[in-house]
Amino acid sequence: MKKLLLSLLVATGVANASVQTQTNFFDVDHDGVDSFFDQFDSSLGTLTGVQLTITSIAAGSFTIVNSSPSSTTDVSNIINSLYVSSYQPDEFNVGTNLPTITLLTTLTSGLNPVAKRTSGVNGSTTFSINSSPSQYLANNFSFNILTISPYIGSGSVTFMLQDTTSATLIGGTPSPNYNNISDPTTLTLTYSYTAVPEPSTYALFGIGAIGMLMVLRRKKTA
Repeated sequence: MKKLLLSLLVATGVANASVQTQTNFFDVDHDGVDSFFDQFDSSLGTLTGVQLTITSIAAGSFTIVNSSPSSTTDVSNIINSLYVSSYQPDEFNVGTNLPTITLLTTLTSGLNPVAKRTSGVNGSTTFSINSSPSQYLANNFSFNILTISPYIGSGSVTFMLQDTTSATLIGGTPSPNYNNISDPTTLTLTYSYTAVPEPSTYALFGIGAIGMLMVLRRKKTA
């Protein structure tokens, strides 16, 4: 009797919590890039949650050209930001930016201030920047998406990524070029779902139920 009850209890545990992850990697620049993920296959079970995790750093170099023959250009407040937009109708609304990730940067080389070197020739200085390891860890963001129905189907969901760089330039006649800066970025989309039970689970449930009926019938005829 106890064995049959145990079989019946095991058989009723027909659903399991599962996760499915997809990961994309891009060198994001000012032109932007689209990140595509597969929608959740409902044949696997019932989707219960969607989470987007973004990890990014700033890397590369930028050049400041000072065309003034007698003044210097002071460079400060260098900021690189990553924008992620969702095309899905979720809590952030269609096509609007998710919270901006500001990648605080450190200068690893270059001269400050940028100076005019020779009369009649533009003065140019190149700065290299990157995010320090501690900043890299700090720039790992996860967003729980509230409206999950658009993520179910046989197509794809899309996020757009784009970066922007700015600096405070004082003095001279500066012309900045930020085109050599990019943001190596990893996006991970995680689906949490309740899995469809295996056919063997249904069979176990049936065996347990049949066994229980047999025991009850024997008790009635005894």
